[in-house]
Amino acid sequence: MSKRASEAPPARLALVFHTPTIARVNLVYQRAAGRVARAVFWWVVCWGALPLLIWVPPHYPWVFTAFAAGLYLPYQSWTGRYRVRSFSGFCPRCGQSLHLREGSRIDLPHRLTCFHCHFEPVLEIVATSAASRPHVAEPVRIHHRHADCPGRWMVESTPAPASVACSSCGARHCATPAARRAAEEENRSGAVLADLTTEGRFLI
Repeated sequence: MSKRASEAPPARLALVFHTPTIARVNLVYQRAAGRVARAVFWWVVCWGALPLLIWVPPHYPWVFTAFAAGLYLPYQSWTGRYRVRSFSGFCPRCGQSLHLREGSRIDLPHRLTCFHCHFEPVLEIVATSAASRPHVAEPVRIHHRHADCPGRWMVESTPAPASVACSSCGARHCATPAARRAAEEENRSGAVLADLTTEGRFLI
């Protein structure tokens, strides 16, 4: 992924032993100079307040909080290379919608928690060419939960976000333009196979 602002890089949610699901994410790259400035700012504010907070009752809790914040906030400011503008995606295991707060600062890949099944899928950026970088995942297509699933793909707009869902196995992907096209192609192929199967029955 480029170090410049990106509108919506191809992304997926991956989970070990489960089929990845297509996700939609809009990220803005945070330049190193800005991250350093934010890290230094939080370090100065938090630790600079220590001599004052030690006089505020009950004293030690405020000092401990400021000291811990002086470690956590600079670390988060430096490691959060991307700011999230928008995100939508579904858990590869249970199909429930996952959430990532707008304005969050993350690095990639980024681990999310599904509060429905309590598994932790990983948000990855998908390669757009064969010459992918080591930290970028391989391209992903829409998949059913079972290889022999006969279901058809349908676009569901509710509940938000919009998704491409299987009518049989319950597999669910974010309804990106690429996912919609792949679903339409698979549905057409499935219809052709069904017609050929029906015609073959009459020939036997």
